[in-house]
Amino acid sequence: MKLTRNELMIFFLVAFIFILVESKGISHIAPGDENVYHYMAKSVAEGQLPYRDFFYAHPPLHILILALIIKIFGLSIPILKSAELLALVIGSFFLYNLSLEFFRSRLSDKSPVLISALALTLFLFSFEVMFKATFGMGTNMSLMFMLIALYFLFTKKYFIGGIFSGLAGLTRFYTLAPLLAFFAFILFEKYSEKRLKDFLNVIFGFMLTFGLVIAALTITFGQSFIEPVFKYHLLKPELPNQKITVYKNVFFENLPIILAFLLSIFIKNKRKFALFYFVSFAYLLFLLLLNTIFEFYFIILFPFVALIGAYGIVDLERRIKKWNYLKYGIVSLIIIIFLWSAAADAVFLEKIGFSDLKPLSQMTEKISKTGQNEHLFGDDSIVPLLALLTNRKIALDFIDANEN
Repeated sequence: MKLTRNELMIFFLVAFIFILVESKGISHIAPGDENVYHYMAKSVAEGQLPYRDFFYAHPPLHILILALIIKIFGLSIPILKSAELLALVIGSFFLYNLSLEFFRSRLSDKSPVLISALALTLFLFSFEVMFKATFGMGTNMSLMFMLIALYFLFTKKYFIGGIFSGLAGLTRFYTLAPLLAFFAFILFEKYSEKRLKDFLNVIFGFMLTFGLVIAALTITFGQSFIEPVFKYHLLKPELPNQKITVYKNVFFENLPIILAFLLSIFIKNKRKFALFYFVSFAYLLFLLLLNTIFEFYFIILFPFVALIGAYGIVDLERRIKKWNYLKYGIVSLIIIIFLWSAAADAVFLEKIGFSDLKPLSQMTEKISKTGQNEHLFGDDSIVPLLALLTNRKIALDFIDANEN
């Protein structure tokens, strides 16, 4: 769908504000899992292969993309972080397009731009998205491919949608839960319409990317691929109260987007949102089945929550239009809650999320004084970062301590 000038301006305005808030994160260097992936990508750029030369617990596309960036630009953590932020912005652009297409073409709503801009804002300025926007966890790139896939599937470009679905799965497996739910919805719809050819185009595109690559990796690396990528995740232990704590954190840290979603209880035409409800609950069920979950897993859910929640807000405002004082009071309350939450999140990022690790310069200085042939060894929360900053190798290619 071709966007009008005003529609593009609204997207770029929201995206520009978001990028400004996140700009400090591009140059922020601190311990964390992203350094594991950055070091792995550097190793791939130098000729090593995941599964053969080092333990890697995910499908390969994320670090292959990072390795390509390193090949082109050299090793630069700010550039790698910029790529993560760019992937998130690109994904949000397709969410915006998907929302416009849904509210304009499917619902024939009189305010598709307003609702889509609101959905975009709710998504980008949710705490979890803001906090992880420049972190190279693989979530942003997998989300980008997933939202591109969903847009093409929704606009009936089924083969292309299947291809991007495969790319999302090859980046992170957890995107497969909402995508397979979307596939099931398409199958039901096409079976009713007696147009199963469209569904087969989806599957063909998906198997052409995801299916062939997974088969090739299994044949090439055997157990070295199957064990870390599949078995490792199934063997993770269930920790007492861990999931309850995560759900509680997600609820209270992302209150505006969740409250907006809960407003959809009052929507009369819920059946028109059946697809997005179905995908959302399918993903929540998937999370319930996992032994261990993390807050950033919910980023994959938030595009659907934002889209439904944005309509919930607008629909409520329309339904109480006869009571102006009540309407203005509720709208003002929603705006205050959102602005308060977004401002608090931005302050948190500035003061805590993007804070520096003070001993880091001393650690790198001490390591830099050692011989170039000296290798590092230790916990993956800090060692890969030190290895990147000092151009040192990690002993035995023990990049990810999760291997134990």
